[in-house]
Amino acid sequence: MAKLALILFLVIIGITSFGGYYLFSDQGYYKTKDYYIYNTKDPKINHETNDQGESVKYYIYELSGYKDGKSKNLKLSLLNPIKKNQAYLVKWEERRSIVSKIEETSKSKFEKNKNP
Repeated sequence: MAKLALILFLVIIGITSFGGYYLFSDQGYYKTKDYYIYNTKDPKINHETNDQGESVKYYIYELSGYKDGKSKNLKLSLLNPIKKNQAYLVKWEERRSIVSKIEETSKSKFEKNKNP
């Protein structure tokens, strides 16, 4: 009986560990891909009302993202505007088509990923 309980305990721990890894790692359910963008456009501004009745401003950018010479059209919806004529590294969540993280980078890194 003790062996059965131990085996059951180990199976539950294994399933929980795998499930946690799948949900919370960059390789699982919420996995992201890195794309390099170069912003040369002004954003479209969109206003929405949240659950508390407050107006929220979104900045919409439609840009091409590059990774290893391959391009992908990205529609970025951001709470804060990004700088014009600046390169960025975007962590793009494919499943929900959203930006997980965005950070400034050098133009040389953008060029390197655009034309490998």
